[in-house]
Amino acid sequence: MNRPRRTLGFLLRDIVSEESLLAAVARVLTLQMHQVCLLEAESCDDAVVYVEYHGHAAGFRTDVTLYVNEHGLQAPIDEIQLTMNFARHFAQDIIISPSGAVGGRTLRPYEWLLVKPSGELFVVPEVAPSGDDVIIDDRPSQLQQISVS
Repeated sequence: MNRPRRTLGFLLRDIVSEESLLAAVARVLTLQMHQVCLLEAESCDDAVVYVEYHGHAAGFRTDVTLYVNEHGLQAPIDEIQLTMNFARHFAQDIIISPSGAVGGRTLRPYEWLLVKPSGELFVVPEVAPSGDDVIIDDRPSQLQQISVS
């Protein structure tokens, strides 16, 4: 099967170190550490995944982008399942802007999919979208739970 390169992005609620991020990518995608490299790495001939990340001052603090060569993976990536695996691994909330509909729902601009470590999924609004920080309104009254099959 010919699988393409994919770009996947997500934001973690808390700050995560570079070492733990790279180790998590390898673990969640069932790769060896030498197959996971930072995007700016000088030489990384065996890379299946390049990782780019930066921090934010408020809101969801670690912004991660994965550049994945799916040819090097055992199976195709399921964006939602992958995010759920990262949320579970880090034991913290993650938000994504999914590439398509989730649970029959397409998100509107300034809506995010909140993925809890428990596997629960919620659509949440962004608060005052401006600047670089992403802050969501995760009060119980604003959480719209959705499910995926």
